[in-house]
Amino acid sequence: MTCPGEVITYAYNPDIEGASIYWSPDMFPYSDNSMVDVTLIIDPASGSILSGRGDHTITVTAIDQSMNEGTCTFTVTVIGKVCPFYRHNHQRSK
Repeated sequence: MTCPGEVITYAYNPDIEGASIYWSPDMFPYSDNSMVDVTLIIDPASGSILSGRGDHTITVTAIDQSMNEGTCTFTVTVIGKVCPFYRHNHQRSK
């Protein structure tokens, strides 16, 4: 099984300290010699919000029907990025 290298994403909304993440199984190529279905478990799951800026470790586990498994990890870095116009108007409205 192969995980991607480091992934960088941006937190654009100042009201949310973090970023939403979405995964596709195609992002994690794997091979299995048993020719049976493989289940991917991705933690945190697709659609989750990584809370806080900085580095977050993602763990991907592939399990076949014989309970053989392989695991890989990679890092997602969340960087805060807010449009100065939005920040200025957002602070004035509070």
